[in-house]
Amino acid sequence: MQVETTTIQDLDQPATIQAAAKPSWSDEQFVEMVESLAGSDQLDYFLRSHQERINRDTIKLLKDRVNYLVQADLGQAMRLAEAMCNAAVLSGDPVCEAIAQHAWGQALYFSGRHSEALEAYERAAAIYGGLGMEVESARIARAQVAALMYVGNYAQALALADKAREVFRLHNEMVLLAGLELNVGSIHHRLDQYPEALECFNRARHLYADYQDELGIAWTNYNCANQYTCLNEFERALTLYQEAKLTFEKLNMWRMVNDVEYSLAWLHFQRGNFQESLKLFYKVNDRAKELSDVVTEALCDLDLSEVYLRLNAHEDALESAQSAVQKFSALGMTYEHIKARMYVGIARANRGEYAEAEQELQAARQGFKDEGNDVFMALTDVHLSELYTRQHALQQALTYAQEAKEVLERLGIASRTQYAEMQLAQIHYLMGNLDAAQQLCHSVLAKMEDMESPWLRHRCLYLLGATLERAGKPEEAYPHYTQAVAHLESLRSTISVDEFKSSFLEDKQRIYEDIVRLCLRRENEPMVTEAFSFVEAAKSRALVELLLRGDEHRIKRRSTTAAAEALHHQWQQVREQLDWYYNRINHYELRSQQPALTITRQLRQEVRRRERELAKLDRRMRVEDAEHVSLRTVTRPDVAELRRYLAADEVLIEYYVMSGRIKAFALDRDGVQVSSDLTTTANITSYLRRLRFYMEKFTLSDEYIRAHRQSIQQLTEQCLHGLYAEVVEPIASWIEGRKILFVPHNVLHYVPFHALYDGRQHLIDRHEISYSPSATVWKWSLDKARKQSPGDDVLIMGIPDDAMPFIHEEVGTVHSLWPQAKVFVGEEATLDCLKSEARNCRLLHLASHAVFRRDNPMFSALRLSDSWLSFFDIFNLDLTVDLVTLSACETGVNEVSPGDELFGLMRGFLYAGAPSLIVSLWMVNDRSTSTFMRWLYNGLKEGLTKRQAIRQAMLQIRAEYGHPYYWAPFILMGKPT
Repeated sequence: MQVETTTIQDLDQPATIQAAAKPSWSDEQFVEMVESLAGSDQLDYFLRSHQERINRDTIKLLKDRVNYLVQADLGQAMRLAEAMCNAAVLSGDPVCEAIAQHAWGQALYFSGRHSEALEAYERAAAIYGGLGMEVESARIARAQVAALMYVGNYAQALALADKAREVFRLHNEMVLLAGLELNVGSIHHRLDQYPEALECFNRARHLYADYQDELGIAWTNYNCANQYTCLNEFERALTLYQEAKLTFEKLNMWRMVNDVEYSLAWLHFQRGNFQESLKLFYKVNDRAKELSDVVTEALCDLDLSEVYLRLNAHEDALESAQSAVQKFSALGMTYEHIKARMYVGIARANRGEYAEAEQELQAARQGFKDEGNDVFMALTDVHLSELYTRQHALQQALTYAQEAKEVLERLGIASRTQYAEMQLAQIHYLMGNLDAAQQLCHSVLAKMEDMESPWLRHRCLYLLGATLERAGKPEEAYPHYTQAVAHLESLRSTISVDEFKSSFLEDKQRIYEDIVRLCLRRENEPMVTEAFSFVEAAKSRALVELLLRGDEHRIKRRSTTAAAEALHHQWQQVREQLDWYYNRINHYELRSQQPALTITRQLRQEVRRRERELAKLDRRMRVEDAEHVSLRTVTRPDVAELRRYLAADEVLIEYYVMSGRIKAFALDRDGVQVSSDLTTTANITSYLRRLRFYMEKFTLSDEYIRAHRQSIQQLTEQCLHGLYAEVVEPIASWIEGRKILFVPHNVLHYVPFHALYDGRQHLIDRHEISYSPSATVWKWSLDKARKQSPGDDVLIMGIPDDAMPFIHEEVGTVHSLWPQAKVFVGEEATLDCLKSEARNCRLLHLASHAVFRRDNPMFSALRLSDSWLSFFDIFNLDLTVDLVTLSACETGVNEVSPGDELFGLMRGFLYAGAPSLIVSLWMVNDRSTSTFMRWLYNGLKEGLTKRQAIRQAMLQIRAEYGHPYYWAPFILMGKPT
């Protein structure tokens, strides 16, 4: 999408803005009374009672008022314009009726009802034409030009403009001519004919300057800025936007202020500044609703869909684009409707819905062709080329991309040509035409010297590096890879929402993989260290930045904006609604009656809708609040510093998946080692699927378990032995006699490394073991523990139910070890209780039922007596604890997202301030968990480290229960001591 121009709808000389003859007091009083009664039942009586006051002077004053209100209060403008039409009929003067129809047309136009506006203009034009009022007829034609543009009738609009231009020149109406030039320029802008648009706008500027027309100059600055934005001349555009905004603010033209901020939001997006772009789009959309500006609302949907596309937030992109399609269809805005369909097509392509995507994109292409918009027809061809590339139809992709490049070059739009050239370069690379790919990459980079193209720079540098590497020039490829990463990180640094940080990397992980591979090809320790630093840069970065931002945010949390406060209030309302629906589902699921099935299905639909709304509000709050929080971007870690954090008898094993194959790095005080080809993710996934199957057997009846326990034990140990052989045995010499910190990647996050079996022993028999999402998160957990001062309290909360009766026993056991603990069980264990009591405790133990939501991991939750504790609730806690234990099922299971981001309960507790967590990898047994916790806390009470205590508990439970299902579900995440 691109920024919209502003057209002139006879707003150049309103008496409320520019100097005009001051009306008599009685006329002004009459106008004020009509406005106050507009839309009420009393209006007709008032007009008939004061019919003598209805004349051309008062009607013109009312029109001036409409001129102002369409910019300030569109609803009131509509009501007043309708009142004008009623008054004009009573006057019996056809000129009054023409003026009123003109005003009614304006109100309809600014309401987005362009076809209806044209009908009103036609009625006014017919009256003026019949009276031989040539200038007024031309004035109406000027308004028609703008409305015709929005319904896609460009030929008629330009023909009308030519006739009106002659009339304005003949009668020396230069200010009216300037407004006409703005409207004609807007048509050229709409057709992406930016040089032609600038010519029109500059002619308007000279005319307005001759008459010292401040408002006209502001409109011209705004429209020129839109062209410069589309031409990637961002600094020039920014200056003009700011000048225009100052004028509109001075004249209280808030709709135009909103239009400027809408365009600024687009400019920030074009420059790659996600934070400012999202924040402004949200602000503009809210203000558009306040102003009843349905067109700007729809435009925000349209442009946000492209922002979300760049963030790889596919669901949000599709939702926004579909909303825009519906709104523009209702408004009859063909051009925008076509663009919205194009974005629907791109979003569907990103979701792998190729047939639907092609249908939408081909429809958009035909629509742009019918509109005569060669630029966007060519850009749609680029998107079609990308679609065919995904489907490996390279020749078809090549044809579309080549045609698009030729069209855009012929039109002289360098900023758009780069997109087509970049796509052509990608196709030639895939076809093995390396020289052609290199030449196109160099062409794109050369164009970037004269304009900002942040979206393309990292892609171009990466593709050039890949082409050089494939051509056998790895030394030349390496600096291009590093530059690509630097530009990618620069773009990523402007994203404040961590889910967006993660999704943004969805299609960019290959950059990190290739640079790691290139480093390892050199086979020396400095480059292995370099490779390890890039591995860390590719993993859990959003989480690291979230944690660092959380430390700062706790200091500044009290500082907020009115917008953030309003969003927080909305969030609380939706959160309360969710609790109500959760509780109703629980109520009906405990009943056995058949009608409850239909009811719970409906309730779940309501839950999903509110969960999505809550997630959106949370993202918006973080966008709003980001001005109080530095957008910290973590650079690649200092590997030497990480090594100093390790104890002499400690080793960090970090896995990394590249193209489905697994590598392992070992970091200790002496250096970094790598094992480059352990196994494949396919092999690991196969073992994990079987392991999960065997673990789930223990959720069946006791009779089944007793009958099949021995065979399940053997099959489970076979899986654990197979996993050991795949990911541990090749690096066994690195870990011998050491404490181990495992940093998994990809599917390895689901591997219980401590339970892996070498045929004689499990790994936990020989080692103390802990886990972390990344080495950088592990370092953060150590620093966090050093900085904060936990309180002395121990907080124990338990929510037993019929399915988990041993929670009573578990709570009692933990309480017996910590007699001074604060204990809340059953109905006492509320969300408010957790928020108030957890703030200053040292140990937090939560024993409850938990649900891992694979469909929506951010809503994985722990049950409290009055609520479900999800990430969004945990996120707002402020903890100074040393350890949080989540004694429930699957509390350590996370959805692994792009960039190896882990989304689930663990993420929330880390952000809330917990440096250490004990969480579970699968469904836990109520009875064995109670015993496990007794051994765990007994060890901590005796002074063992957390890593020692969890090992002791595992060994004790294994001695009693035997199978890993009972003794191995819990892991220690974060700080191990």
